[in-house]
Amino acid sequence: MKDANLGYGISGGSKFIWVVMPFIAMDKEHNEVTWWGDRQSTIDYCKQNVPRICKEFGGDLENLLICGFSRGAIATSYIGLADDEVARIWKAVITHDHFDGAKQWPYPESNRQSAIHRLTRLRGRPVLVCGQHATGVRRKFLGEHMDLAAFTFLDIPVNSIFNIPEGPYLHSHTDLWMHRPSIYRDQVRTWIQKVVENHFEK
Repeated sequence: MKDANLGYGISGGSKFIWVVMPFIAMDKEHNEVTWWGDRQSTIDYCKQNVPRICKEFGGDLENLLICGFSRGAIATSYIGLADDEVARIWKAVITHDHFDGAKQWPYPESNRQSAIHRLTRLRGRPVLVCGQHATGVRRKFLGEHMDLAAFTFLDIPVNSIFNIPEGPYLHSHTDLWMHRPSIYRDQVRTWIQKVVENHFEK
């Protein structure tokens, strides 16, 4: 959890409440660091604590966004759209590097048919798919399912933003790009603003 960066980068540290939700381990005493642990406990934790946090800190229940990087990108759907109740929480979804259903993984219901079923719970809401190969997700997976949501795809040239491998960033699979000024960060923040202000057009 301490390594999460995407949500803070999206917000710029202003006008948002940024929360990093845990994946709860099977013993319910630790954060799961590989895949999902006790998936249902994580889903229930989210349902319980998102409204509580909003009430305590003045969050807007009508403007809740779910975002994630890597495993967290998959989780925006695998956890965030797991059932109708948790899916209703979110106004929009943002992913970076990976997308639920784009690849088969070694856990239950990671196949495309299951992922598409989860994505039906979006009911046309905005989804921003970012990544080094975001348009590939559209071409190889979502192209026949564009009616499920208001999808936007944004390829992020992380290597160019960080000049990898020079400097401290040694791998292009990172969410730290949102902390570096770029036209791509500007596009993400503009997209978010349109969503929050109800100006988003499919």
